[in-house]
Amino acid sequence: MSDSRRVNLQVSYDGVDISADITRDLTAFSTTDNASGSADDVSIHLHDKNDLWINSWRPQEGAQIECTINQIGFASSRKALSCGRFIIDTNQFSGPPTTLIIGAVGMPSAEGFKGTNRSKTFENATVERIAKTIADRYSLLLIYDTAINPTVKYIEQSREPDSKFLLGVCDKYGLMLKLHNDKLVIYDEMTYEMKPFVRLIGMKDITDWTYSSNIWDAGYTGCRISYKNPDSKDDLEYTFEYGDGKILEESSSVESIAEAEIVGKAKLREKNKEFTKVVLDMPLDLDLLATQTVYLSGDFGSIEGKYFIDTRTHDIGTGSTTTVSMHKVIEGGY
Repeated sequence: MSDSRRVNLQVSYDGVDISADITRDLTAFSTTDNASGSADDVSIHLHDKNDLWINSWRPQEGAQIECTINQIGFASSRKALSCGRFIIDTNQFSGPPTTLIIGAVGMPSAEGFKGTNRSKTFENATVERIAKTIADRYSLLLIYDTAINPTVKYIEQSREPDSKFLLGVCDKYGLMLKLHNDKLVIYDEMTYEMKPFVRLIGMKDITDWTYSSNIWDAGYTGCRISYKNPDSKDDLEYTFEYGDGKILEESSSVESIAEAEIVGKAKLREKNKEFTKVVLDMPLDLDLLATQTVYLSGDFGSIEGKYFIDTRTHDIGTGSTTTVSMHKVIEGGY
């Protein structure tokens, strides 16, 4: 692996340090940090010239690995990023010559979170209480980092994994869900977008970039939610507008106008986030994380502005790079 004098990996397998074995056979490494919705993951690419990994060294699916990236810079300055704890879920061998790609995801060691269908009913429960019930089941620490906490009158989890059910609850109310190092974090993206940006980025700081915009299913200036009154069964609607333009029309199962407002604004944000997207490639930057914001300088012309990092990927191989996928922070929040 080139550039090993500047970047190296520490890897433990079920608590045993295997860094030396990994480093000797490593051809590439990648780790992805997601702001919400998808589990963080790592992939480790190895050559197997001595047929060890395909035999006695074969990693076991379900085993736990921990990975840390160490970066040695000028004047022996050092940075380290703990990528977190992951569960091995795939081994992919190919050849000749024999190679192995180890895939691992950031999930609780208990398999049931993602793989076991479960049925349960919640009545008059806040979103935080629903999340706490699920977090406790897997000994996860719940960090509920938002003031949005509606009470759900009735919701049924019907033969679906806890991970899918909880993500659906969060999506409905515009909340983000992230699992990292045995912590279950729920937050609202709008509040995180308002935090100070961590980096001013100019053209000199990157190696490549792409920009895309979408007017067909984004750029709304309001939303209209249709729903039924749970008592009278009358057809009702809630409308939220902040300018002249197209209105997002949606129907939803809600219990009150207050809930309709939360759900409507959540759907509006989800659509309008797609209006402006930017992807940046740059030399390895261990300080950037998903959920942070950065500011693109005037070097970028009309797309200058503040952006929220949806996904951050570090790749180590023939070189060491960072890629961030971002959406532009929505003015006014919606």
